[in-house]
Amino acid sequence: MQKYCAGKDLAIRACQARCMLSFLSMVSAHAAQVQVFLMDNQAEMTWIDLPSLNRLTFDAVRERYGLPPEAITYFLLRHQSAKVIHAGSALFLITFLTVPSVRSLFTPRELKLCVTPTRVVTWCGPPGRGQPALARLLPGLPSLSARGAGPCLCGLLAGVVASYETIANMVENRRLPNGLREEQQRWDNRTEKFLHFLRDKRVFLGQLVREGKKVFGAAEQQQLLHLAERVEVLARRVWSVACRPNAETSSSARARVSNGGHDT
Repeated sequence: MQKYCAGKDLAIRACQARCMLSFLSMVSAHAAQVQVFLMDNQAEMTWIDLPSLNRLTFDAVRERYGLPPEAITYFLLRHQSAKVIHAGSALFLITFLTVPSVRSLFTPRELKLCVTPTRVVTWCGPPGRGQPALARLLPGLPSLSARGAGPCLCGLLAGVVASYETIANMVENRRLPNGLREEQQRWDNRTEKFLHFLRDKRVFLGQLVREGKKVFGAAEQQQLLHLAERVEVLARRVWSVACRPNAETSSSARARVSNGGHDT
């Protein structure tokens, strides 16, 4: 009887060991998919770009790079607007970059960032789909010689703002023939939506300047203020096109934009 119990106990332990090895192998596989950019070896600063939203990837990254547990929760949640969140010792940011769209002028892509003094972790959505790496989505990237999380984050956000400039240039260069009233109305609505989008991102950057003092130095705060000013300039450019007094822009759309996007 004792031999039988001992043999059963060994079989159970062997099964548990196989399960643990399988789990560790799966975690390692997920961790291997993470893109890691060594920004500054002297300061041990790293930018980690996550390939997907799943618990195994987050657990592997959190254990390896010492991220706060709250970051996992914020990465897994869906967010409808830009936010600045204090997550333990880290700063968690939700913002949106833009990609051009033939049908709707632009498509927003959710961008989540977890920032500590020596780590910047990013993920770009939407969830549930295979997405290209963030490095291939942004028009510009931070310098690989960036020293610290602040300069790295400013470089990433500069790339985000550059994606807005691409859409603003499309708005300015768009020309519709006279007489296409329905098409003009649709275009006016898309332009108005983009204008509201830019104003929201201007507010987000202002909030980041105020609340990011534990990550940013004076130089980075000035860079963020400059980015906020760039977004404000883009909003004015789009507004001037939307209110352009000619046959290309409908009077109803100009009235809505001048009234902050509300019907009079």
